[in-house]
Amino acid sequence: MESKDWEQIRNFKEHERWGDKSLIRIELIKELDDFRDYINSPVFISCGTQGQHSPNSLHYTGMAVDVMFPKLKAKDLPDLLLTAMRFNFSGIGIYPHWTLKGDAIGGMHLDIRRSLIKSLWIGLANNRYLALSFKSLNDHF
Repeated sequence: MESKDWEQIRNFKEHERWGDKSLIRIELIKELDDFRDYINSPVFISCGTQGQHSPNSLHYTGMAVDVMFPKLKAKDLPDLLLTAMRFNFSGIGIYPHWTLKGDAIGGMHLDIRRSLIKSLWIGLANNRYLALSFKSLNDHF
C-alpha cells in the first residue's frame, strides 16, 4: 500500500506491525477495516509480512495478517471465526494458544488467497494444525 491509500482506512495506521507495508494489499486492509467495524472491538496487528512462516506463506506477499483482540479472550475465537466468514477472507485460522502481554487471548490468521472455497483451521502449539470441524472446536474450546 502507498501512503495515500491509508487515508481510506478508518481503524488502522500505517505505522502498525505490517512489516513491509508497501507489500500489504489494500484489499486485505479494507476487509480487515470492515471486520474491525463489525466486531466493534480493538484489533492488534501481530504480524504482517514479517516473521517466520512457511516458504510459500501469503504473509510474504502481503495477502495475510495475524491479529489479536486485546479486549476479548480465546473462548471468543469460535464466534470471531464465524463473523470473519461473513467477510472476503478466504483463509481463516484460529490460534487459541497465542498470548498478548502474558494473557492467553488467542488470535487469528486472516488472508485473501485466491480460492473459491474458504480454508479454515485451528492452529495448535508446536506448529500443529487441525482442519476446522465440530470435533476440533469441541476439543479445544
